[in-house]
Amino acid sequence: MNRTRAMATGLAALLPLLPMSLISSPAQAQQYREYRDVNPAIQGFNVDEVRRLDPGVELPFTLFGTPGGTATIHISGANRNLTMVETEPGRYEGVYTIGTRDKITPSSSVRANLRVGNNVASSILSESLVRLPRGDRGTAVAGGPHIERFDVESNANDLGPGSDLVFTVNGTPGGRVRMSIAGARGEFFLPEVQPGLYRGTYTVRNGDAIRPDSQVNASLRQGDRVVSATLGKPLLAAAAPAVVERRVTRYCTNCATIEAVNIVNVSGDGGYIGAIAGTVVGGLLGNQVGSGNGRT
Repeated sequence: MNRTRAMATGLAALLPLLPMSLISSPAQAQQYREYRDVNPAIQGFNVDEVRRLDPGVELPFTLFGTPGGTATIHISGANRNLTMVETEPGRYEGVYTIGTRDKITPSSSVRANLRVGNNVASSILSESLVRLPRGDRGTAVAGGPHIERFDVESNANDLGPGSDLVFTVNGTPGGRVRMSIAGARGEFFLPEVQPGLYRGTYTVRNGDAIRPDSQVNASLRQGDRVVSATLGKPLLAAAAPAVVERRVTRYCTNCATIEAVNIVNVSGDGGYIGAIAGTVVGGLLGNQVGSGNGRT
């Protein structure tokens, strides 16, 4: 009897929860369907370039895209894939440590996949894994793309939000130029305004941490070949040094000129001060009272 009463009490306690379960299940199913039907997109894919690709060297990757997905990276020559972590909505980060069995080269292709539900978006890294020397314009292989000039112009006094940076790349026509700025989120493309001339403006956004010496990389892709270059100048022209006006002390050429020295006899011990004072006063009086030649 007591057991039956306890079971009845337990069922009565669970009854209020049943409607919630019945209501939440369709909502969760609908949310899952919407989540599954999202078409993912990758807005940016970056790597912090390294000086060499030796075992133990870390390759930090950053991907910007649709939030709530699963991002993985595959590097040609690597023995394993890298699964990235979503550190904030739409931002995925991961570090690949080169192993002794990896055969990664500076020209190894790197592909990122972003899966949301049953849909996948892919992007190929457009920059080299190895950092180019600052100012290096890149070396194109025979028959491949090349970059002849990489420049930036700015009339702004700082790099605050709203400041414009105009980038120009001269290189192989018919390609695609992708750029990345250290401190800026994601990547952007330069349109080809004339054959072989790529030009575009980047407007600094809120949240950017761009500095005058931030590294800027440009890559020119033509087919399956890519050439990269690093900007060899600061983003802002060095401020002109302040002009310091030298003040030249001008001396009066005929003020208190001693034209004659008069010896003044002073009775008693006047000392040196009295003699010097008398000499100066005598000269001044001689210049003003006399004939202009200092004689009394």
